[in-house]
Amino acid sequence: MSSLKRFLRPVAALGLVVSLALAGASASSAAGGGPEPTPPIEDGGVYPGCAHRSADVAGVETWSGNWYRLRLHVQWCWNGMSVTSCSRWPELVYAQRGWEFQGWIGWREIGRAGGISCGAWVQAHMKHPRPGYYDLHHYPWIEAVGQRDGYFGANAGGN
Repeated sequence: MSSLKRFLRPVAALGLVVSLALAGASASSAAGGGPEPTPPIEDGGVYPGCAHRSADVAGVETWSGNWYRLRLHVQWCWNGMSVTSCSRWPELVYAQRGWEFQGWIGWREIGRAGGISCGAWVQAHMKHPRPGYYDLHHYPWIEAVGQRDGYFGANAGGN
């Protein structure tokens, strides 16, 4: 079973912390109890399998430390030549200490079953009201894509 990998990248000017959490194990590695085998180079890809991965974006209002976290899930199966099944969905993990989730304002599907990839791009609107001052607005986004060879990539940010 693969271990949880975390990547943190501060975006200081925006008061955001981008956290790409790659979690989950593929069906082939879970069934075998060990890491996935590496195919011979002449095969041109990895062995068939399935995986569920996710990518997060988290934000903090610089002066008071209030947090929110959003996540994009991608679940797909592959055979080395194409994606055989594809599912993706966004999740509000939490919004606390003054941050309010205003909704998902952008969604674009990337790839499909029968194609070479499975993923999505999603954007949310987060608001932090501050009585007597201007409200803070963040527009975090996440893009996550699984490929026909089992590889996964993600990126996130906001303003």
